[in-house]
Amino acid sequence: MKYLIPLLAFSFLIGCDGEKSNERPSKDSPEEAFTKSSYNKRTRLLFLLLILIVPCVSAQEKKSPLRTWTSDIGTKIEAELVSIADGEVTLKTKTGRTLKVPLHKLSKADQEFAAAKSSPKEPTKDAVSVNPNLKHEVKGDEVTITGCNKKASGELIIASIIEGKPVTSIEEYAFWKCTSLTSITIPNSVTSIGEGAFRNCNNLTSITIPNSVTYIGVYAFWGCTNLTTIKVGAENANYTDVEEVLFNKKKTLLHTYPAGKAGANYVIPNSVTRIWHFSFNGCSSLKSITIGNGVTSIGEKAFWNCTSLTALTFLGDAPKISNDAFNESSPIIYREADAKGWGDTFAGRPVKLISEKP
Repeated sequence: MKYLIPLLAFSFLIGCDGEKSNERPSKDSPEEAFTKSSYNKRTRLLFLLLILIVPCVSAQEKKSPLRTWTSDIGTKIEAELVSIADGEVTLKTKTGRTLKVPLHKLSKADQEFAAAKSSPKEPTKDAVSVNPNLKHEVKGDEVTITGCNKKASGELIIASIIEGKPVTSIEEYAFWKCTSLTSITIPNSVTSIGEGAFRNCNNLTSITIPNSVTYIGVYAFWGCTNLTTIKVGAENANYTDVEEVLFNKKKTLLHTYPAGKAGANYVIPNSVTRIWHFSFNGCSSLKSITIGNGVTSIGEKAFWNCTSLTALTFLGDAPKISNDAFNESSPIIYREADAKGWGDTFAGRPVKLISEKP
């Protein structure tokens, strides 16, 4: 193309200057001949300008403009917007480097700019209209999911942007008793999931916690009896999963064991020091749990309604425990012979030596 345009331009210029030698002598009057000749030259010159200008204009139209983007901590970078998807903005710098930045990590002005750039004709996941089954509330520059239609069923996607503002939180009990939902997609803009947020969503089978989440309330998944998998984004700074069980990032707190997870036996990792409230709530498949010697505290109703649980084996000293930890569960407690702090019962359950274990 870069050689074709100059060649065409040169050809037209030759055509203009060599017009008399290429045309037969005119029978018109000199005035008419001059007029026709001038008209032909002007036409060629106009066409020449179109050849030279149009590609330049098209190139300018196709080029996406660079702009200065600012992070929430004030860092600036000059780049063009490539796309918005899954709560992330893809940018391309002048050097051609591609960056993916979580939407909530940008300044408020850049978040609004990105939202405005979402095309309604070709919507991304972030630009979808608000799901009619969801209820939300705008709080300042952020959006909170506050509720859900109890008749909602199947898969439900929470948009990362609603009314031009990022969705940053899911309120307490927002999805309580949404019993027909099988899948909920949480965008990578949500930072907080309230307590009991998905309580009694008993057909929910799996859920993924995105990188952006920094807080998950107690019994967020209470009553999710068919939940088999909890996955956490690899770059999440506060949470992780081990074999689809939810832990804090340091793996010192066991947050939630999915109630529908298959398997009769489970060994808690040695790194764990705390078993959170309602951690094993409704885990009806578990028959035996082994607890390492690092555990020092067990929260409220931690083993509530574990109807098949028959044995709980402790490898260390007796931890602090809530009196209601074994509500609607009836395991026998087994301990090491030289462990300290044990009595004949533990939170109302009988205690025996591991050597007495059948």
